[in-house]
Amino acid sequence: MLSILSTLPIVYMAMWLFEPKATPEFDLTRKTIFLAVFLAPILETLLMVLIIKTLSFFRLAMLPTAFISALIWAVLHSLSVPFWGVGVFVLFFILSISYLNWRKKSFTSAFWITVSIHMLNNGVIFGFMGLFG
Repeated sequence: MLSILSTLPIVYMAMWLFEPKATPEFDLTRKTIFLAVFLAPILETLLMVLIIKTLSFFRLAMLPTAFISALIWAVLHSLSVPFWGVGVFVLFFILSISYLNWRKKSFTSAFWITVSIHMLNNGVIFGFMGLFG
């Protein structure tokens, strides 16, 4: 919820200022919802762990690591739709912080808590898309 509440004003302001021509469009089929809400968070968290592991070789503190991880994910999401990265940045910053904090306890806890936050985020977004188009 934190990522959604903090991201929506930023995304809408950016869209108002720059009038992007492309926004993410999804057909709300069962397959799309399954992929976006369940499968994508698992796969993206696995990839995020690899990115964070790679960044750990630079021995950065938690915040710079989370910032760089989020920036990488924002750029990757922006490749398909430019303004998508704006909204994704905040989410992946929160996900990276979550993973890094919970990783101190265990990899399993860190992984599944991060996946759960991601699933909840995507579920809320797709719920709003279903309600408001």
